Amino acid sequence: MFKGGSLYLGTLLKIPVKVHWSFALLLFYVVYTGQQLGMSTFAIINFFYFTLLIFACVVLHEFGHALTARKYGIGTQDILITPIGGLARLDRLPENPWHEMIVAIAGPLVNIGIALLIGGYLYFSGTGFEVIGEESIVFEYFSNFPVLLLYLNVILVLFNLIPAFPMDGGRILRALISVFKGRKKGTQIASWIGRILAVGFLIFGLYENHLGLIFIGIFVYFAARAEYRTVAAEERYRHGKVSDVLNHNFMVFSKNDLMQDIFHQWEGSEENAILIADDENNIIGVIPEEDVFHAKEQGDVFTPVYRYMSNEFESVTMELPVRHLFYLFNNKSVQMLPVSRDGRILGVVRRQDLANFLTLRT
Repeated sequence: MFKGGSLYLGTLLKIPVKVHWSFALLLFYVVYTGQQLGMSTFAIINFFYFTLLIFACVVLHEFGHALTARKYGIGTQDILITPIGGLARLDRLPENPWHEMIVAIAGPLVNIGIALLIGGYLYFSGTGFEVIGEESIVFEYFSNFPVLLLYLNVILVLFNLIPAFPMDGGRILRALISVFKGRKKGTQIASWIGRILAVGFLIFGLYENHLGLIFIGIFVYFAARAEYRTVAAEERYRHGKVSDVLNHNFMVFSKNDLMQDIFHQWEGSEENAILIADDENNIIGVIPEEDVFHAKEQGDVFTPVYRYMSNEFESVTMELPVRHLFYLFNNKSVQMLPVSRDGRILGVVRRQDLANFLTLRT
């Protein structure tokens, strides 16, 4: 039942629901807090069950996202419950900003619906909206459950509408900006707004000595940065071409050259991609970097370079989409891709070049 650090709870509406192992730490913290507040065993047990009730609302919130995304043809891998909330792991995000906005709004709308239902019950039943008792005895009374659940759903709505990733407010803000500026620019602006708010949470949390705000500030800051990096990589992946990844640092040797010829040029040179040509200057193979190191360690100075040559390569053009490089590297097991135009070698593309291209440093 445990897989990847998560416990499978079941499948609802064709969507698996899982709980991360760290959720148990939150439940232990609930019991610890109850003891620190001087609650009775009965109140602590109620506090425990009330926490599960809150997270049931969180799961419904995530189903709001997942089922709305399904209307746009987007599946959901699963819904994961963690100590800091839930996560509907969609197969992908909607590319249409209006669709993304609707998917993001759907979660808070679920909590608004829950709050309205509870509020209607409390109003028409005459129960009222007042919480009975102090902290240590508040969970002694079952009548407090609906009132507290109402307030906490309102808090969930307000918290999720904070315009910072990974909260829904950050995605709504990104979608609004994307309508006018495009997805990448929208993510960049929303990410920076999120980071500014995160720093504000952190400073205020340090000033008030509030551990929760400090944690939220740190979490939001890094989540906002990660979101921008992910979207920027997606944009590069979608629109990039080989010309954007081209590495001009390469050396060409004849198949009859000796390994010592490579060693002499290799030391202190940035041109570490080795291509092997025949007598007519056609590229017939490559020598991976690790093979050069191995040959040097073995002292194979007089060994012809073709002995270390690999013919697992494929020549590509400058206009080839970046996404096709993944297929070549992963499905054809190529080590290096010479880039040519009109029979002339312009450079190479290696796996590391592709990784560097998709990694945005901010």
